Amino acid sequence: MSTPTNKDLLKQIADQQLSTATQLSSFMNSTKDYIAKQNSFNERTNSFNERIAGYLENDDKTNQVGVVQKQQEMDRRLSNLETYKKIVVGISAFLIGLTAWITNLLK
Repeated sequence: MSTPTNKDLLKQIADQQLSTATQLSSFMNSTKDYIAKQNSFNERTNSFNERIAGYLENDDKTNQVGVVQKQQEMDRRLSNLETYKKIVVGISAFLIGLTAWITNLLK
């Protein structure tokens, strides 16, 4: 068996470099496609987040009340209703007791 000549060795090196360059080019194209898809996803996500923030936050330009402030207002109103209910129940109990007391006085 003969030893490879310099020409043979250089051809092997050139073939290996060509193979490596082809693999690297393929990898770079895959990476470029991935980055493009990621950028597209990021743009859609940012757009979605902006829309959601538009619903949640107040918009001073259009005087639109956001969901967060609406929720706070509803919580406040519910608390007021609960307080009002307690007052009505207390007054009703007082009036029932007063009526019973007056009824006992008149017997």
